[in-house]
Amino acid sequence: MTTEVEASRRGSSWKNESWRILQEYIGHEEFKKRRKDSVKKSDGFAEQEPRPVEKKKVKSSFKALVPVQPRALLKQPGKVALQTKLQKLKLAAVAGTATAARRSFHGPGIGATGFAVVVDNVKFPENDFFRPRTVFPVRLRHSNCWSADDAAADVRGVAIKFGDTDGDSCFELVMDTGTMAPFWDLPSYEEYVSAMKGGPEKLKEWCWKAPMNYYILVDGLRRAPDSYFQLVYSSQTCFTFAAKDNVPRYVKFRMIPTNKDPESGLLNLEEQRQAWNTARLPDEERPQNYLRLEYVERLMKSSVMYRLQLQLHTKKASDTASTCSPYRCWAPADHPWYDVADVIITTLLTDNVTARTSFNIANLPPCLGLIEPESMYDYNSINYVRAKVYSAAHGARLAKLRGIPPLRGPIDYETQPYSVEIRMGSKQGMLGLMKRNLKVVLTGPDRRTEPTRFSEGYKTGSSQVFSMTAIDVGEVIMVTIYNEGGPAWFVESIVVEEVRRGRSTEFPAQRWVTDTVIVRRGKASIMTTREQDVLLRLRLYEMQERRKQFHWRHSDSGFPGGLAASTVEELPPDVRPSESMLQKLSGITEKLALPQNFLNIPCLFEKDKHNVGNFVEFKKMVPENVYDRQRLIKHWKSDVDFGRQFLNGLNPLILRRCRQLPETFAKKSDEIDQLLPDGQALLKEIEARRVYMADYSILGGLRGNISGRDVFHLAAPTGLFHLNEVGDMIPLAIQLYQKPGPHTTIWTPADPQCDWMLAKMFLRNADAQVHLFVSLFLKTNLLNETFAVATYRQLPSAHPVFKLLAPHLRDVFAANIIARREVLEEWSVIDEVYSLGLMGRRTLIARAFSKFTWRDLVLPACLQDRGLEKLPEFVYRDDAMKLWRANRALVDCIVSLYYEFDEDLDKDLELQAWIKDLHDNGLNWEKAYPEKVPSKLTSKTDLVDLVTGIMFNCSVQRRALTAGMRDVATFIPSVPFAMRAPPPTRAASVKISSLLS
Repeated sequence: MTTEVEASRRGSSWKNESWRILQEYIGHEEFKKRRKDSVKKSDGFAEQEPRPVEKKKVKSSFKALVPVQPRALLKQPGKVALQTKLQKLKLAAVAGTATAARRSFHGPGIGATGFAVVVDNVKFPENDFFRPRTVFPVRLRHSNCWSADDAAADVRGVAIKFGDTDGDSCFELVMDTGTMAPFWDLPSYEEYVSAMKGGPEKLKEWCWKAPMNYYILVDGLRRAPDSYFQLVYSSQTCFTFAAKDNVPRYVKFRMIPTNKDPESGLLNLEEQRQAWNTARLPDEERPQNYLRLEYVERLMKSSVMYRLQLQLHTKKASDTASTCSPYRCWAPADHPWYDVADVIITTLLTDNVTARTSFNIANLPPCLGLIEPESMYDYNSINYVRAKVYSAAHGARLAKLRGIPPLRGPIDYETQPYSVEIRMGSKQGMLGLMKRNLKVVLTGPDRRTEPTRFSEGYKTGSSQVFSMTAIDVGEVIMVTIYNEGGPAWFVESIVVEEVRRGRSTEFPAQRWVTDTVIVRRGKASIMTTREQDVLLRLRLYEMQERRKQFHWRHSDSGFPGGLAASTVEELPPDVRPSESMLQKLSGITEKLALPQNFLNIPCLFEKDKHNVGNFVEFKKMVPENVYDRQRLIKHWKSDVDFGRQFLNGLNPLILRRCRQLPETFAKKSDEIDQLLPDGQALLKEIEARRVYMADYSILGGLRGNISGRDVFHLAAPTGLFHLNEVGDMIPLAIQLYQKPGPHTTIWTPADPQCDWMLAKMFLRNADAQVHLFVSLFLKTNLLNETFAVATYRQLPSAHPVFKLLAPHLRDVFAANIIARREVLEEWSVIDEVYSLGLMGRRTLIARAFSKFTWRDLVLPACLQDRGLEKLPEFVYRDDAMKLWRANRALVDCIVSLYYEFDEDLDKDLELQAWIKDLHDNGLNWEKAYPEKVPSKLTSKTDLVDLVTGIMFNCSVQRRALTAGMRDVATFIPSVPFAMRAPPPTRAASVKISSLLS
């Protein structure tokens, strides 16, 4: 596609009249002859004989740049000549750069940074680099190729790199105006350079020598364009393209403005007649750097958006030698342009940073490659040599820049003194490490400071305060921190004060700084919030990088999805615990991520577990500092205290109102009537909401654990309770087996004391299994991890829902790695003290998860489903509802700030991605289970309830399930974790001695 075709596509009638003009001067026949000769020369490189290599002495100062040719290469004359030519060009580029501290071609230009976002609908063959919606930070530089005067007629260029860095990146392109290059190999390149540097007459001679030279010059020159932006830039040379289908292809790139306005600066007819006169016109009054100034003004108003496109050519047998020639362009009818990425430029770079930034076409992703040339007459010798020369010249330029004062520009910036406070929290020991390896960049709405290394500062508490003077960026909206090769350090937040304005801004971080970290202001926002483009693209980039670190784990069938990390070292840095926290989690008292000292229970770790003679010895084992120790020891056998354990004990999630007698219950209602006070009947008490039950049928069929010589047992019991007139929860009956049969006995207070006591112990033992493995491990540990993975994968740090949830979810991952090791792996401490073995624990958790729905997270709904809304003296409900209402009021207030109507939820793509990820990969990744959460949020009420439920589950719920564990579980008869004999099947078969054993 020539410039003329592109101009027509944009609604312009511009024509390239160079051939008509040349024919007017030299006649039609001479024109045909010269065109034929130039085509033969440019399209026949394969027939060219290599010229003999001239042996010249190289000055000693450049010896290192001219390596000795390997023996194999000496047998290939074409490649020898190519290498010799390459070294000459290197020497020239290095010498010129070392003298002027500028690029050999393309003047200082103007640099900026932003992001490239690969388009959603990629229509070219699939590859591993240009994946849909992939976000890359980019740097861009616009410049003139030959002249320092923006008003001259010149080739304009753009260089882009996929990385915000001075050095090498994963992908770099250099493109110019014009669809074709004015050369096809190294000799023709040298002729072109000589013509451009030789003045108008020599350039005219070069144009008339070959009609294509003239055509391409007019095609590529732009005289006094309105803007660098409103131009079309082409790579002209081609690369190899490797897609997943393994079909050999070549590729060319171009970058165009996203608007449809005609390209500016195209030569009119009179200018085409004098194309070799490139100097500015006499009536031109704009300053020499007006293009740079215009670009600054453009960026100050809004971001600048381009579209990167590519053309593909499938390699085939009919290809000619000119297929890869930069002196030719591919017809768009056969080689359509495909959209690759939107390039959004948001922030100016200073001239000093732009000068240090390298752009080298040798830096390519795996799907692209340079074609190795056979000789200097090979079309592919151009890219090959450019790649080598750019690298050498850039190194020389950097060396020169280090010895001169910093460059000013692109405009005359004002400066601003800043105070930068970096808060480390409790991790004060890292201040020294941080200071030696720290660099900071402050970014405003359209410009940013140069990277500043701090050498001096003062310490205040756990913070370090530094001072710097840099260009005034306006309101600071973003801070970039660089760790240059030192140990990682943790940053809680950064406070930047603009000293002259007296304005301070805090930037929450909560990040480990391993290399580069970008943080933004603490103000929350959603995607539809109006904010700077740099912040909108930053949230896309942030989520892309997070998803590279947070991967779903689906290795446990029947379990919710979790984080794919088996050790603390595998955790993403931002959720990795500090050394002190890691030591705490690794200790025996934290092995289950349970409260301090829970596992430090006397007698559980005694070598002789059977050496307990009577209950008095159990009482002696209870530490003196256990809360309400005397009541616990004195009343543990009473039915009133037993009922209290279910009403206000360790596991408030099991009790529910009995709406009808379970079908599996062996006794009939009239048989239980006699256990009630006079005048009361079971069915009437059920209707009066005074009968409750604790159902552990979920344990049915699970086998007890075998630990060494110890064989543990458990039952799958159901307990029936009656709420008496004074508010006590009294046990009425306990059935230890779910299936009625000859061995199924209903135990009641009317049975012998030991029989009844043992039945209550089996009920408490069942509760201990469900409390630890279901209520605590599944419903808080595992589910909280599921919520955390979805949150970190889909919600950027600026999202209000992330800000609400992150403080509760950040430490879940490390705690769960330790907890998983103890609950879900063999040879853990659990095996020694609980009735359930590893397979039993896994089966129980999977069964419980299959019944979980998100209503279980919503406290009012959960209480309603269990019929506990009006249960008297239910302290858990009373206290929990106060905290639920407070949390919900906060969440509702925050949500209402960002979503006025239910319909607004649908517009928040990040929020919908979060709930979908939670559904598809977290809670419903196995399709066998019914919906546990919706796959889409359509109601503000649902969002508020879900977020409140997650916060509640991480804090209040977890605390309710763990706060009393040490105090209650210390007295073993009250909470027997393991039973060493099977459940009784007949009355009067239990003695006190067998209970103790």
